[in-house]
Amino acid sequence: AWKRRLSIDRGETTPDREFDLDTVACVGCCAMAPVTVVDDKPQGQVEPTKVDGILLSFKLEREKEGKEDQ
Repeated sequence: AWKRRLSIDRGETTPDREFDLDTVACVGCCAMAPVTVVDDKPQGQVEPTKVDGILLSFKLEREKEGKEDQ
């Protein structure tokens, strides 16, 4: 789901340099598997149907941070 949504393959970075897509053996959160890490924050029990929501939350948080910096 991440490959399709970000339009990149493992080991690549999005053109805007916002996202990298990597596969790792362990992030130290076995009890939460499958896990994804966005902005250094692990998120557990991630299923393909959750990918769009995770990306939307990330982008909204970035926009909020940008407005607070102004």
